[in-house]
Amino acid sequence: MPSRITPHEVLVLDTLTQDPQAWMTVHQIGVKTGVGERTVNKHLSDFLREGFVERLESFPGYLYRLAPNAEDNEDYCGIRLVGEAIRSASERQGVDTRTGGLGLGSR
Repeated sequence: MPSRITPHEVLVLDTLTQDPQAWMTVHQIGVKTGVGERTVNKHLSDFLREGFVERLESFPGYLYRLAPNAEDNEDYCGIRLVGEAIRSASERQGVDTRTGGLGLGSR
């Protein structure tokens, strides 16, 4: 993983963490996060390579969910900590936390 964690990575991973057993499409994750599907797909590819997520082939695409052993990965834990810090700061400032308080939307 790159040394810099992006807000979109936090949002995508947060969405998968909300229901770790649920399989989701790139489109579903994009809708929930407000992140564009190409960006979601890029982050999911990175997360798959790092072992954070599992992928299941489902015509015409893929389904993703959090890997059962994701919490054993140091990079995963780092991204989760950043997400928790953002949410906490956003809530203290009264910022809308539906997108992690980041003011991000589809681009």
